[in-house]
Amino acid sequence: MFRHIDGHDRVRAIWGHAWLQLRSVLCIAAGFAAIYRNKVGLATLILSVLSPLWGLLSFKRLGMGVVCWLLALVTIQLALRHPAVDKGLLTNVWQVAVAAIGGIMLTLLIKAWARAEEDVVAKAV
Repeated sequence: MFRHIDGHDRVRAIWGHAWLQLRSVLCIAAGFAAIYRNKVGLATLILSVLSPLWGLLSFKRLGMGVVCWLLALVTIQLALRHPAVDKGLLTNVWQVAVAAIGGIMLTLLIKAWARAEEDVVAKAV
């Protein structure tokens, strides 16, 4: 993904990716704290831990990683309303935050895909 970027821009992009990965680990930890008592939550946790590994395998194919990530957000949204996890207002705030994170990520991805498309067109010319 970053192979076409050189110099300072490449370093910045790699650090941006590293921070994104760190945030994902924090979200996994928070998800574990919310669903550790739920048997379905255990399966979700295992899949959440495996999804970054799957992402590493498909690193050049961003689309597959995005699908996994978005499905993880859907799983979080579904699990938050479970009686074992529901904490009233805190759950509502958490759901809004997860939805906002999903919206921000989609916006950033659309911009990145548009930039990549422009790069391909510019290189073709």
